Amino acid sequence: MTNKKQYNDEKLGVWIDDKMYVASFCGICQEVVITYDPQQVHSLRRFNEGERVPVCKTCFQKWNKIHRLDKGLQPILFNEKAYVDEQKVSK
Repeated sequence: MTNKKQYNDEKLGVWIDDKMYVASFCGICQEVVITYDPQQVHSLRRFNEGERVPVCKTCFQKWNKIHRLDKGLQPILFNEKAYVDEQKVSK
């Protein structure tokens, strides 16, 4: 048995200006719906194992602080062009 949170992995493809984007919940916090280019989106391993999942800007910035800045490394720049929209979802 595990204490790991269950995640909503549903994804929806959308066409915007003749380009395919994907809309899904952030793979880490599950509190933000992000619309993104699947070839450019930032992704992280959930629980540092397994499949990489797309992440929202807030989760990416938290990861950058813990795994880069706090270790004296240069941060990885956030690619704004990979994202079309972010919307917080109230639960």
